[in-house]
Amino acid sequence: MTTIHLLYALENRDLAERITADLGRAGITFQHHTAQPHDPPGRLAAHMEATSGPVLWLLTDNFLKNPLCMAGAWKMYQTLSGQQRLLVVVAHGREVQPDGSSQLVATQFERIGDAIKYMNYWQDIFLKSADRLREVSIEQREAYDREMEVYRLIANEVSELFTALRNAGYTRWEAFKADDYAVFFQQFGLLDHYANYRRLAALDAEAPPVEQVETAVARSVVSVAQTPVFAGPLVPHPVEEPAEVMAPPTTGAASFTQPEAPQETATAEEYIRQTIRDAWKWIEKGYPERGLDMLRRLTEEHPGHAIALAEYHRARANMPEQKSPSPAAPPTAETPPPPASAQPPSPSNGYAPTEADAYNAMGDNALAKGDYLLAKYCWDRVADLNPIFPGVYRKLVDLITQHLLDDYRETAVHYIEQALAAEPGNAELHYRYAVLLREQLGQPERARQLFGTVVVLQPDHAEAWLALAYLTQEAGDAKQAHDLYQHACALHPLLRTSERDAFFHLPAEAAPRQSPPALALQGTAAEPAVETPTPTQVLTVLITGATSGIGMATAEVFARHGHRLLLVGRRAERLEALRERFATEYPNAAVLTLPFDVREAAAVAEYLEHLPEGWDEIDVLINNAGLAKGLAPIHEGRLEHWDTMIDTNIKGLLYVTRAVAPGMVRRRRGHIINVSSSAGKEVYPNGNVYCATKFAVEALTRGMRLDLHAYNIRVSQVSPGHTEDTEFALTRFDGDAERAQIYNDFQPLKAADVAEAVYFIATRPPHVNVQDIWLYSTQQASAMLIDRSGRPDRS
Repeated sequence: MTTIHLLYALENRDLAERITADLGRAGITFQHHTAQPHDPPGRLAAHMEATSGPVLWLLTDNFLKNPLCMAGAWKMYQTLSGQQRLLVVVAHGREVQPDGSSQLVATQFERIGDAIKYMNYWQDIFLKSADRLREVSIEQREAYDREMEVYRLIANEVSELFTALRNAGYTRWEAFKADDYAVFFQQFGLLDHYANYRRLAALDAEAPPVEQVETAVARSVVSVAQTPVFAGPLVPHPVEEPAEVMAPPTTGAASFTQPEAPQETATAEEYIRQTIRDAWKWIEKGYPERGLDMLRRLTEEHPGHAIALAEYHRARANMPEQKSPSPAAPPTAETPPPPASAQPPSPSNGYAPTEADAYNAMGDNALAKGDYLLAKYCWDRVADLNPIFPGVYRKLVDLITQHLLDDYRETAVHYIEQALAAEPGNAELHYRYAVLLREQLGQPERARQLFGTVVVLQPDHAEAWLALAYLTQEAGDAKQAHDLYQHACALHPLLRTSERDAFFHLPAEAAPRQSPPALALQGTAAEPAVETPTPTQVLTVLITGATSGIGMATAEVFARHGHRLLLVGRRAERLEALRERFATEYPNAAVLTLPFDVREAAAVAEYLEHLPEGWDEIDVLINNAGLAKGLAPIHEGRLEHWDTMIDTNIKGLLYVTRAVAPGMVRRRRGHIINVSSSAGKEVYPNGNVYCATKFAVEALTRGMRLDLHAYNIRVSQVSPGHTEDTEFALTRFDGDAERAQIYNDFQPLKAADVAEAVYFIATRPPHVNVQDIWLYSTQQASAMLIDRSGRPDRS
């Protein structure tokens, strides 16, 4: 006798019993699995993974809103589907009414609004739990933290589950039952049982012969080929509404300290009004086709909305005939939209990809020249030709928020939503959307929801926690705002300032509240002036080339201020001597030595990918390692000298940056400081290749800045002229001490001077990025112009 594992929420036992009764007579037995009120979270999912044999999963609104059911559900789905022993049937949930009757509740996650309801549901539960954290006793804190982590994981994973279901396929209960469970028998290889089932069913009604099983299965399964790929809950795909009148989704019962169900917000009207404003903005700016298309799609999404329909017809009436043919009227119940095969070619399949590529390149060129309106036009055209063109909406978001926000605020919303449709789990995009809503559109409640989404997707997003603190303070909950601020500072100590401390400790009866600072759309909160970091704000600093010269001097100034140092160099004995000296002179400065050569990519990766626990979150990277070899005209230069300079000054910098930068991006904080040279700004005779490598450092610094600024990462450089207390000249002349005496007749910079400049750059307030410090000694005016009248310090 065959046994099937039947998984469901307790509220849906009636469906489970119906399946058991219908299929039991065909010789199939079912083992029922459901979460019990006192089960710990995750037990049900773990138990299902440990089973063997086929699993039938009844996925309902009740299941999706029960923490005991959903804890671990995403991992369970991956395991069972990977073992090819899972069939998912999506059915309506049930809500018990006050009179004891039950009402059907839709289980929908295909549309944007439907999917977001579940994401918001779990996000709000997580935030409500965080709100009550201060009420929890110390003894209960550990258990409560585990409970909050369950909510956070569910909120983060539910969209992944929806995506996988759309990609892999599932069946709806109505089709499942209408085809006499054909997909069940097919999925689990039980065709012999199906024949028996059909013969028994024929006693009650005429049934199709067994050979029609394959046809029935083909009709009932939602196949990947017939279903658009669901790339996340923010991708709108219209689906047919169930004929039965059902209540809106409600919370299912659970005893896992389940918080009060969050109230759903009425955002449909806001969305409609915003879309109408955006559409007319496009029409007024000279793009009537785009505006009309937005209104047409709005009437399709909301066919019964009188204002949307009136605005669509008003736009059609004002449409110049010569610009484009009149589009078809919006579909109604009487005139449904034509099938896909009858529709005109879509932008994604009606144009050659090369045309979109050409407009994309034109947009890039326009941006480089500062012609922002032309760039916008070109990228809008790309989106028209190919709406799924990689990164086009992200480019438009960057362009509008950085350069054209005054004229295109509403349009920026459209772009961000389109970008989120492609990247629903992108915390940075959610953050920028929230900032736009708060600062530009005056919608603090929607902004708060989105900031909440950010901290669910990325719990260490300190700026989002800070924004929640400000919004909570504005709402009047000073105590909760204080707690949120403290949490933000714990994640990123440099967010703490004296002004903020005062703002979040301001008594309710004190002077009028200060206005919080604006947030930056590029991805980080704009900061008021702050103090230079003190030893209480300890930075973890990695310095390459730390065994001599500028590197050693820089290590010393950071050690003097009590920061934690990772010192890199080729000479292990020098590193160890430096560590021992710092341990004596600067006992508050922890030091970890890393003896490797930055020119060796494998060694860089080996050391930096396996840092000890507590040392792997690098706050500041100082790419100092560099050298010059030889001083000869280009036709006499030695190849080994060129290779050494290129491998150290360029490739070594790249190897270390590539190993460290991903962690900074993930944490959304960090600072990269490249030690360049005045030789990267002006070339001098016989310095050809060395100057070229420093020009490359200049270009890399600027390129890194462009790539990383959106992740709240600062990139800077320092460009010194002649500097003594280094091995620069001795190395250039291959150890020839006599030739290396180049500073006898003028006073150059000292290594400590450059180190102080580096420390200054690293300790600016979080909102300040020092691009470059170019410094000479007083007697040097350029690479070639030096007052060699003598050294004042030796007169």
